[in-house]
Amino acid sequence: MARTDNGRDGRLIDTWHWKYNGVEDDLSAHLKGEEDEPDGKNGELERGPDFRPTLVKEKTIDIEVRMLKALHDGPLPRTEKSVEFVVMNRELGIRLQGSDIEALRQALWAKLEKSHAIKWEMWYLIQIAPAQSFHGDREVGFSLSQNTIWKGTAHDGSVLMREFDRGRTSSPWRFKPWPGVYQDKGGHVIACIPATDANDKSLDEFRARIRELQKRLSELVKPETILQTLANLSGIGLPAPEHKQAVEGDE
Repeated sequence: MARTDNGRDGRLIDTWHWKYNGVEDDLSAHLKGEEDEPDGKNGELERGPDFRPTLVKEKTIDIEVRMLKALHDGPLPRTEKSVEFVVMNRELGIRLQGSDIEALRQALWAKLEKSHAIKWEMWYLIQIAPAQSFHGDREVGFSLSQNTIWKGTAHDGSVLMREFDRGRTSSPWRFKPWPGVYQDKGGHVIACIPATDANDKSLDEFRARIRELQKRLSELVKPETILQTLANLSGIGLPAPEHKQAVEGDE
């Protein structure tokens, strides 16, 4: 019968440090409307030119490396039968044991990376923005855009948004806080919805209806009909504005 000479968890021989790098906010200033703030007033001079808010904080986990010796049962001094290693973190309830210390390290790293990995789901970012064709002195209208994004839940409960970085400066991804539904100071209405087959079909139908509306509006402003349209706005089927001020300020 073999005995151990240093308890169930063995003798501490080393400490490993596993680091989670965290996630930085790539676009928070733009989303929050802070890009126009003058330097020195909560801007670059106070925060530093490289300041980026952190969406998920970096984290270092200490791992105890212990040696566990098994001894032959017999007269003293007992001889060594085998040596194993234990890698563990009591706070996280992690304990791996084996004779190959490199295999243990790889298994532990994989376990930590999996437990700290962000869980991503595909969503759509839907935006309705004011028209900006710049073809006239006054414009009214909108554009509907749809972008594929990913909703991520981090190990600490933070909810993130990931999208393709079309500029491809250093990484294929850009990260920002999960927006939910909000309206920025430019009047853009933005919503996030799950990327499902049902939503795909509904968005196709929505776009088709917008194209049909555009077609009908075009009919109303043809040279032979525009004067009649303007003389009979109440009869063309478009919703009336709630307040007169909305008409006067509409450009």
